[in-house]
Amino acid sequence: PAAASSTAKAGAPKAAKTGSRASKAKTSKPAAASSTGASLGDDRKALEKKLKQLGFMLPKGASDEELLAMLEGSMANMGSEADEEEAEDASALVISEEALQAHAQASNARDALHVLQALKTSGVTPSAASYEMVIRAVLEGGGPRARVRERLAALTDELLEHHTQATEKGVVVDPETYRAVLRACGYAGRWMEAREILEEFCEAYPPQSGVAAEASASSPNLADFELAMAICREEGAWEAAYFILRLARVHGITAEMSTYRLAAEIFLKAERYDVVLSLLEDSRNQGLGADAVLYEAAISASEVMGAEAWMPVLKQEIVEALSKSDGSEAIATMSCAWPQPTPTWEELRLRDFAAGIRACGRCGDWQQAVAMFEALPARGLSPDSGCSNAAVWALARAGIFDDSLLSLAGQFKQTGLEPDSMTYLSAMLASALKDDFEAVKTFYDEYCESYPRWWDGIPDKSSIDVTHLPPQDAAMATRILVEVMRRHPKLRRMKQGPLTIRTSDEDVERNVDAKGFDSNLKRYVHEYLTQDLKIDANHLAAGVVLIANSEVRRLADETAEALGVRTKRQKKTALLEKAEATAYQSDWEDD
Repeated sequence: PAAASSTAKAGAPKAAKTGSRASKAKTSKPAAASSTGASLGDDRKALEKKLKQLGFMLPKGASDEELLAMLEGSMANMGSEADEEEAEDASALVISEEALQAHAQASNARDALHVLQALKTSGVTPSAASYEMVIRAVLEGGGPRARVRERLAALTDELLEHHTQATEKGVVVDPETYRAVLRACGYAGRWMEAREILEEFCEAYPPQSGVAAEASASSPNLADFELAMAICREEGAWEAAYFILRLARVHGITAEMSTYRLAAEIFLKAERYDVVLSLLEDSRNQGLGADAVLYEAAISASEVMGAEAWMPVLKQEIVEALSKSDGSEAIATMSCAWPQPTPTWEELRLRDFAAGIRACGRCGDWQQAVAMFEALPARGLSPDSGCSNAAVWALARAGIFDDSLLSLAGQFKQTGLEPDSMTYLSAMLASALKDDFEAVKTFYDEYCESYPRWWDGIPDKSSIDVTHLPPQDAAMATRILVEVMRRHPKLRRMKQGPLTIRTSDEDVERNVDAKGFDSNLKRYVHEYLTQDLKIDANHLAAGVVLIANSEVRRLADETAEALGVRTKRQKKTALLEKAEATAYQSDWEDD
């Protein structure tokens, strides 16, 4: 037996590892015969053939017991080698995942891909967590968009294929693997696959009814459903988010305020205002209290759907809730932060106050909005970009383009905060209303560092291009052009033609409706000019909205009259009228 064991160690190749289970099955009966002292009989030839295949040199006249001992020693040796190899593979996987985590945090896509390829080359099957970290590194590592999309698609397909093969073979997939696959699908933007993985997760591990997000790790919990909804939010798939919300209810998962906040963001962005209001009703029925984010979304939905009577009520509940709250419930009402890191307590509180400020602005109560913003330091909170932009937006929405708005806009540069596009445009409009062209230029130059240009040669050009702007920004840019030209018509040359607002590219194929509009943006800008600003505008030209010179002169005369200043044309007209009056007086005296 000792010689046989040494021979097994020297002669048994590693390639025989794959046949170890079959060998054990075939030799189970001979092993039983050896234990009872019976002869192998006809099985001896098969055993000798098997030993030769394993690389043994069989001694002449070897007894049945010696052959069986040689086989048992070989199987034991191969079993220990298999265990060692499995341990080595597990160790290599752990070390590789640590390296992948470091590369993912550093957004080092190249090294992460190299580690993954080394794992596959060495014969180690990467885990779902490994793929998740590589996908995250590729997504955040930058590079050409086409290449990034191609890599993400290939990695996600490979991960899903491994997952499908494992489930088809009957391999038990643990909950953490399901969650890793779910996050990987989210990083790759595969919301449909994420929904399917969540359904499969629920079938494999039926959720426990009423279990909160932190209470169950062995089955799908509220956090898993919110993660799938957050993936749909990033991809704009509101239908899938609605399906996931209903799936949670079917499985008895109790929704919390975080669920309603997340759902409100999704459906408000998708313009499903009816669903937003139903979410508000459900949360009120459950007694979850007034949440600023949910209520602000409900106020927006009420405004669009013509339910203005609800708006002051909801606004007052938000104000009272924020004034009484000490912030202890902020963590409890945190919505899913994926794919961003988990926000801090202060960030959550500032987000609530930003929603409250916007809610006051939507209701036209800009005084309350400014008061809420100015009260932040007394609550131990430093205003962030969200609250500051919301305060400027509330003033602009109420038509307050004075020194108070410019003061708020000037604080961004002092505090190092980042203004949004509406803050820049509001500051430009306020400066234009004060005839401060230098300030208009300054704000516009800062605006162009983060957003697309729409005015070349400000302010001496009479045309702008708002093709790539959101509708509200396009309307604000149009008003800035109008206010500049109506106050200083001498800046524009009359030979340039009318004021021109381009709303679509020249080479785009247009579908003109019955009223002559070839794009929704043109309709929005035209309605803003004609209905809100009471300006006569022509929309029949392809891709542009035009304001005639005569209309610009009329606006300039109105502005000059309001300011008590006469334009050059008005002075000339007055001189002509005076000359005519003098001539008439002279003729009368002669008569």
